[in-house]
Amino acid sequence: MSVPIIHPSFEDLIAKMDFFGTLETSTLSEAKAKALIKSAYIYCQKAHAGQTRHSGDDYYTHPVAVAELLVNFKLDVFSVCAALLHDTVEDNQYTDFNTLRADFGEEISNLVKGVTRLDKLTLSEEKTNTQNIHAENLQQFVMATAEDIRVLLIKLCDRLHNMRTLHFHPKEASRIRIARETLDIYAPMARKAGIEKLSAELEDLAFPVAYSDVYSVITKNLTEWHLSHNHTMSTLYLALRHLLDKSQINASIYGREKRPFSIWQKLQKQKQQFNDIADIFAFRILVTSVDECYDVFRIFHKTYQCVQERFRDFISLPKTNGYQSLHTTILGPDNQRIEIQIRTYDMHDMAEHGLASHRGYKLQQNDKEIKQANPFSSWLEVAKNSHNAEEFIENVKLEMYTDKVFAFTPKRRVIALPADATPLDFSYGVHTKIGETCVGCRVNGRLQSLDYKLRSGDVVEIIRGGTAQAPQGWERMAITGKARSKLKRLDAKKELRNQYEAGYKMVDHAFAREGHRFSNTLLYDAIKRLNYPTIESLYIALGNNEVSIKRVMRAVFPNAYASVPEALDDARQLLDDQAMDLYIKGDKLPANANMHFSSCCWPIPPERIVGIYTHRTHEASKDPKVAVHAIDCDKLAKLAENPELWVDLAWRSLVQKTNSIAHITTTVEHIPGALAETAKTISNANGNISSIRAMKRSSALFDLAVEVEVTNAKHAIQILAALRASPYVSEANRTRSQQIIT
Repeated sequence: MSVPIIHPSFEDLIAKMDFFGTLETSTLSEAKAKALIKSAYIYCQKAHAGQTRHSGDDYYTHPVAVAELLVNFKLDVFSVCAALLHDTVEDNQYTDFNTLRADFGEEISNLVKGVTRLDKLTLSEEKTNTQNIHAENLQQFVMATAEDIRVLLIKLCDRLHNMRTLHFHPKEASRIRIARETLDIYAPMARKAGIEKLSAELEDLAFPVAYSDVYSVITKNLTEWHLSHNHTMSTLYLALRHLLDKSQINASIYGREKRPFSIWQKLQKQKQQFNDIADIFAFRILVTSVDECYDVFRIFHKTYQCVQERFRDFISLPKTNGYQSLHTTILGPDNQRIEIQIRTYDMHDMAEHGLASHRGYKLQQNDKEIKQANPFSSWLEVAKNSHNAEEFIENVKLEMYTDKVFAFTPKRRVIALPADATPLDFSYGVHTKIGETCVGCRVNGRLQSLDYKLRSGDVVEIIRGGTAQAPQGWERMAITGKARSKLKRLDAKKELRNQYEAGYKMVDHAFAREGHRFSNTLLYDAIKRLNYPTIESLYIALGNNEVSIKRVMRAVFPNAYASVPEALDDARQLLDDQAMDLYIKGDKLPANANMHFSSCCWPIPPERIVGIYTHRTHEASKDPKVAVHAIDCDKLAKLAENPELWVDLAWRSLVQKTNSIAHITTTVEHIPGALAETAKTISNANGNISSIRAMKRSSALFDLAVEVEVTNAKHAIQILAALRASPYVSEANRTRSQQIIT
């Protein structure tokens, strides 16, 4: 027979809030606060009348239990009321947010709205069947909770009570889904908020359900570990107690065993076996002052050998969620590694309850202290700047699950970053404008590359340039969500600017070919015919291949194009030297560069290309000439010792709408019909022959030099393969110009 659960009345909730002193910090008078809680409690009972949970309990007992958890975490009156009301709108057709606002005020209504919005999100991939929906919902989850952290705290307590009663859920598949969702999302978010006590309980409840086989193996190993180490731990406890008493330090000592889920995480992360884990057991020392923390640390290190690389000082360098403690590892009996955590009682309260114990959350929502202490503010910025939900997931998960390093600005401001963060991440951690203008850095007074991996204690000075930039490849040097999302946004702005410039140049070139003088005023009628709101949007559409230049010219000069079939408007342009700047770009390429394809290699998109200045005095030239080579061109080897002549180049996206000339040499049998069959083979492979000439002849064979229009390098390879498969062709290859013999 199960023991009935006693659910608290509103008098019990108020008595607990009185005990914790929560009512004293309320912006309401004590009488009004108590009346508000009573009203919310009664409203909750009425709204859920007749509803039951899987356990058979009245449904209203769930929001009451959530409210009690919030009281235990010392949250404010408005949060407790919102917890009591958090399911009323979703589960009751007679309640809406306007009613809640009228009865309980704007702040409580907004909190309930935030929690209700989260309830509608499906965070589990198994249920949605698509990773995209999962990612979008998590992004909305973070945006909703980051704006008011109390929404998250209510939702976490809601999830905790649901996990405590998960065994009543009738469907095993649903229990597993909910448990894994808890491990993936809710427990890490609770830890991010610094609420270790809540995070640990969520993991302890979810792990046995989500991964029951793994849990069984780990708990079995833990049981065996206890049998062989209990005496050692008891002996060490007494030794530590003796040291503290001898030093007249009034301290509490608690043993802390590594929990099964933490062990599993470590086994996965470090690819270890259970017996390789050195810190299964730890001791936590609680003292009254910071000075005593360091006294205890000194005493232990004087008595026991320490593991130097395992020392962490989170008192002088707190974690972003406010966590403070000294962590060290000593070698106990039998050289067993034992982790020691040393902190004050206040620090321990912060470690257990995190932001839920923070004074700012018991005051008004717009209290400045809330925004300063909120650890999710960086996530909110990432959510707003991410181009899509998958990008947001990629950026946030890194910060959710990694350790931290703590680096300093020259003025000793601490910047907390994920492990393996770089100076580029640091620059964005200081301020977005610092990151956007970052061009270099000094670490501990020495010049370092921007992909240098920072270590705790490093002093980082950012060297700034004049304008915001995102050079190609910089995103790969950053690991934080903020830096990566900002760099992608800068890159997107740069790409939009490039598209605009490309579109403008296309129109300019097209007007010149038609013998017209280009003017923006000639485009006003055209943008109306093509349904573009502005000339700028038309240029961008041209630059990203949304519309063809021939269609634009038809809209500008409809009479001149009346006899040309519209079907030809989208025909591919032939890539030539006349409009190279439309199709090729380079970060260090001068705007006035005069580019041309080198006749020695004839690169075809998307083959890698490089530019070579044809004159050594190119920097002083008004129109420096640049020859475009394929990266595997034989001539480049001779220029390897002249790096000042090289410039990195890349194809623009516009090149996808062009054709190129592939130069092919093929050896064909000297028999009637062979030439026609060769041309037919090229045509069947969708190649368009623009030139063909015979070269060396013999009685049995002759060589052909063929120029073929192709869409890209892959198309050229397909044509070569078709030629080599022909019974009339003995050999076929791409041609370099010096190979041609006329």
